[in-house]
Amino acid sequence: MGWVTAYVLAKKYADTKVVQPDNETLEAVDGILRVKDGGITPSKLSFGTWEKIADVTLSSVSSVSITGLDGDTDKMYRIVIYGKVTVTTYPEWILLKPNGTTISTECILFHRRWDGPNASASTNVTHTTQDGFVLLKYFRSDLSSSAGAVFVDAVLNAQTGFPRVCLSNAFNDDSSSEARYFHFDIASEWYDTTTNITSFDISLTAGTLDGRLLVFKVL
Repeated sequence: MGWVTAYVLAKKYADTKVVQPDNETLEAVDGILRVKDGGITPSKLSFGTWEKIADVTLSSVSSVSITGLDGDTDKMYRIVIYGKVTVTTYPEWILLKPNGTTISTECILFHRRWDGPNASASTNVTHTTQDGFVLLKYFRSDLSSSAGAVFVDAVLNAQTGFPRVCLSNAFNDDSSSEARYFHFDIASEWYDTTTNITSFDISLTAGTLDGRLLVFKVL
């Protein structure tokens, strides 16, 4: 960069405060200051990404345990479930129980929407309590033993010092004659701020689950 260009840039940015990241090299390209490519490292690019720590095939299970966790170190978990659920009662729940124990999630909010070729579209918001973080409330409009598709994508803040909150984006079709399709936004809160999460169970209150469970921690 010649002295004329440097002078022009100096005049252009004379009144601009430039915050330079630690140990980074700045360069001017087309009159714009940016971090030099050589200053980017793989560790910096990994910020905010997810590392897979569990990948479980589910075959007619009612509960599965994920162990070897450290919520204070990992800070946040992402739980993905897809497959099908088989039940003979409704409604039922897929719950996440920290450390395999029953807890009281004292504030759960659902925003539930549904529609289908033989059902009327509707939506509602409701509140309840459960014995764990709620990942999905699944439905059936008849009592026949049939399997319906499920998908869950949930995030749990696991670090002590804060109330733990789980947000779940979930889907279920009831595979009945009404062929209803449900979409949920679910928020669950556990007021415990001191218990470290070292494992958790994914549990159904009834029925069985086939499919796949993926668990990630944040980097």
